[in-house]
Amino acid sequence: MLAEHEKQEAYPEAVTQAHADFAGLQDADDIPRPRQARIRRPGDPLTPEKAELQQRLQDQVRQPAHRAAPGAGSGTIAQAQ
Repeated sequence: MLAEHEKQEAYPEAVTQAHADFAGLQDADDIPRPRQARIRRPGDPLTPEKAELQQRLQDQVRQPAHRAAPGAGSGTIAQAQ
């Protein structure tokens, strides 16, 4: 409890912000509730935003720009003897 009190004394604005954030998650009866999620079935259409994200992810898998060329090694150049 002493450590918690010291944190509150040292960072009062952080404690106030954390309390405000937590209060925003409360329902009218002051019980925190989980956020609802919609589970998409395989036949359900995607929203335009999700379809665009899916396409970008598939493009990254097909054409990764961040991978080194095969056989490139560690990136160091060996000197010829």
